[in-house]
Amino acid sequence: MERFANRARTNLTNAIDADDTSFVVDSATKFPNQGNFRIRIDDEIILVTAVTNSLFTVTRGQEGTAAVVHAAKSQVVQVLTAEGFTQAVKDTPLSTYSNGTRPDANSVPAGSMIFNTDDNAPNVSDGTNWRDMVGNLT
Repeated sequence: MERFANRARTNLTNAIDADDTSFVVDSATKFPNQGNFRIRIDDEIILVTAVTNSLFTVTRGQEGTAAVVHAAKSQVVQVLTAEGFTQAVKDTPLSTYSNGTRPDANSVPAGSMIFNTDDNAPNVSDGTNWRDMVGNLT
């Protein structure tokens, strides 16, 4: 499942080589606490597949970018990419309803999305309630 955070950024603790599949960052506190999410270091897009404290396990050179050497203290920023967005859509269960026939929000997994065909509005379950795309109860 693709994961997201707001304003997640840090720096590499040490330099990394093009073939490194894990590295340590100064702080991972603003990033999702588990994979999968995408980061950018310089011009390289990297898929983070696991997080252990400040250690990121990664798949390098994603979405047409090349795995390259990065210097110590290079900035690490979480990014929303085309592939990340596509994966998030694939990860989201989707069904439709009309005329007030939606299921109870607590009867579906949190994060499930339904689409109201009456007003063309998507709703997402938080596990207890249905919410619109900005978080308001629906």
